[in-house]
Amino acid sequence: MDDYIYGIIKENGVNRLRKVSYPIKELFSISDYELCKSHKYATCFNSTYSDSLCSIDVKQLASSENERNKRKAAVCFEHSIKEFEERYGDRIVAISHRRGGWYGINWKFNDDISFNINTNFGFGSCSYFYAIFMYKDIILAPYSFYIKYKNSTFASVTRCTYQYSLEYKSWDSVMTDCLNFYDAIVKKNYNYVFTWLDKQLNEMVSGLERLIDRSSAGFWDESINKSHASKFAIITGDDFWFVKSKKIAYSLDFISNISSLPVEIDTALYTKRILLLCKKFQPKLIVKIEEVSKLYDIQLNQLSELKESGNYPLYDKLYKKYYYERRFYKSDFKIIYFILLIKRISPTLSWKERRIGFAKFKKQKKDISNLESEMKRTKYLLDQLKEDNNNINNYFENVEV
Repeated sequence: MDDYIYGIIKENGVNRLRKVSYPIKELFSISDYELCKSHKYATCFNSTYSDSLCSIDVKQLASSENERNKRKAAVCFEHSIKEFEERYGDRIVAISHRRGGWYGINWKFNDDISFNINTNFGFGSCSYFYAIFMYKDIILAPYSFYIKYKNSTFASVTRCTYQYSLEYKSWDSVMTDCLNFYDAIVKKNYNYVFTWLDKQLNEMVSGLERLIDRSSAGFWDESINKSHASKFAIITGDDFWFVKSKKIAYSLDFISNISSLPVEIDTALYTKRILLLCKKFQPKLIVKIEEVSKLYDIQLNQLSELKESGNYPLYDKLYKKYYYERRFYKSDFKIIYFILLIKRISPTLSWKERRIGFAKFKKQKKDISNLESEMKRTKYLLDQLKEDNNNINNYFENVEV
């Protein structure tokens, strides 16, 4: 069972907010009627079909201790929420919840500062938990996360300010983050917003500029930007080229977003830097595309030579003819059928000669399989790099710089 209801309330008689944690009380006497009712209570934030508890009969309740415990936790949570609301009344600015499904809350701290908390608890891979910090009509996007997190994109960075782990205790972080931001603005005046945005933009653009001539870099490999649950990894080689190329080519997506920021931010400086870094990077990208394209051609020739040599042409012919017709896919097309055919074709070969020949063929088949896997990776990298180059070209062709 959860420990606390988390909230933010207004202090009495002063223009100040504070965070409160209200203990969830365990109820020892709950009627079966109350337990059997439906409850808008997500039993698990990131599992499928756990967004609520539907009504059940007493027999179902009695047949499962786990079901009884879930419902008891739901009733205790609902009871504590009511106590919290009765205790703080209209002083409540924000409060935690376990409501399943799509749910959005707007916490308006004053005329300029608000926080949108968006949740979708209990829907498996579709579940989410994120906060949007707003100053007037501006979404305070954490631009620096674009360069810190390997899988971050323009969409993920500008969608929200923070994304949280799908667990109830994350509400503690939500309240702390919201209140810290509110206090910072109130105490440091509204310049804090512009200082924060300027720092985020500079970290992002400076990070992209450093990537251009580097052959490796470190990133957080995760999607939840507040959990830091996964490892910090140094990426090198083609893996790094893939990330670097994507980050730089699609930094152009930020230009329109940055241009709409308030006049207190030197937006022209950042958009100019992004345009310049893309122009500087593109010749290097073209050289890399040519290099990868040559490698792919070499691999293609190697594959052709391997498939035309030895007994592989005969094997390939049999495979194409009988793989589905004889349903060899059910037994992964045993090489034994090929062996028996060779035995009939070359009856003069000794068993030792056949065994040596079959060993060579198995190695050849393995080499072909390994080379095909390498080619798939090469082709994917080549296609992605070309896509990135096209994105840069399309931008400069359609926009006057």
